[in-house]
Amino acid sequence: MNAAFTVYGICTALAALVSILLFGYLSRGTVYRDETPALALCLIPAGLFTARLLYLLFRIPFFGASVLARFFYLREGGFLLYGAMLGICLAAIRYTAAKKRTAFSLLDLLTIPGLAAIAVCRFAEGSAGEGLGNWVENEALAVFPLAFPNAYGEMQWAVFILEGAAALLMGVCLYFRKTEVPGQRFLCGLTLYAGCQTVFESLRMDSVLKIGFVRVSQVISVVVLLGILLYCRLSSGNRAKAAVDSGILLLCVGIVGGLEWALEKTQILNAVIYAVMILASAGMIFLTLRAVAGLKQRHR
Repeated sequence: MNAAFTVYGICTALAALVSILLFGYLSRGTVYRDETPALALCLIPAGLFTARLLYLLFRIPFFGASVLARFFYLREGGFLLYGAMLGICLAAIRYTAAKKRTAFSLLDLLTIPGLAAIAVCRFAEGSAGEGLGNWVENEALAVFPLAFPNAYGEMQWAVFILEGAAALLMGVCLYFRKTEVPGQRFLCGLTLYAGCQTVFESLRMDSVLKIGFVRVSQVISVVVLLGILLYCRLSSGNRAKAAVDSGILLLCVGIVGGLEWALEKTQILNAVIYAVMILASAGMIFLTLRAVAGLKQRHR
């Protein structure tokens, strides 16, 4: 078995264990305090299944008719993190519905363990040669954790370290942030993750899935942000605000898409492109978080 795959597989199992332990700690004093094993057996397989399935669906142009037959070819790798999130969320909704509970209460509890699991998986990507950015030209900066050697010993920017650190920071911030409305912590966490991925995915130079010149995860991130914004605004009955905010968010999306195209087609400095891209992504995060905060104001 490939050594890199073995290391990453072990780290994935470690990520699941970390999330289970964190959930057990955070669920103290809730109705889920004694249900950690049952939830783990329900949610983790669902997440792995959809992570693999969604990846393969986006690989249909490459694999063709044999795409589903490759589902169990796990040694070749291929999982989509957003697929794992989708599976876990669907399983959580099904689990709470069976017990006649609110799904958001469980999703809130899963947010911080989920971010911790993402951090572990991201930190492990380097062992599989994934999560690497452009080649580091300045030798003074070609050191870990800023850079990481690829399979040929060349130093590339360690984007996977940045992604893992960001997930940890999000989890810490959400842990200390008090929320009053069910679902608010979950929606905030998803907003922060999706907003950051619009930039992080652009920095990666590895085998990321693409639709044209944009990354699949960038497209999904935009859909997630727009979905959260519309849900929050329409839940409060503010259709005019929903229309205005959606228009601004889509303008930011257009800017990010244009900049992604400019990276390969123009002579504009990458530093300038990424600076503007970060600002546009920050604008999307701000708009969506403001909409999430509107849920709190509505329920006061």
